[in-house]
Amino acid sequence: MKVGSRMSRSQTLGARILVVLMATISVASAQAKMTYEGQILNPDGTPVTGVVQLSIQIRSPDANNCLLYEEVQTQTASSDGFVTVVLNDGNGTRLDSTGFAFDALFSNAAPLVTPGPCT
Repeated sequence: MKVGSRMSRSQTLGARILVVLMATISVASAQAKMTYEGQILNPDGTPVTGVVQLSIQIRSPDANNCLLYEEVQTQTASSDGFVTVVLNDGNGTRLDSTGFAFDALFSNAAPLVTPGPCT
């Protein structure tokens, strides 16, 4: 009886360690993403439909208005002009040259220092 309960505890401990390791691996491999949803309208107020190319920029909030991130994606707008874009999911093309990690753009852990003058 004691041997059986020791094996059960050992198996339980092993299962807990495995779950913790799996959770750690999945968190470490998770890529920061941001979903943006919007409606695209023509100047006359009618919705834009079909395939559209979107350029999404993230800029610094200060007076310098520095380009921190830029991604271009091709999306299909619905019949009402709605699109959903997931930034940094691998489907777009990143155009900026800042080298900032996507999650660092939204972290208040450290200031972002742009090299040279802003564009």
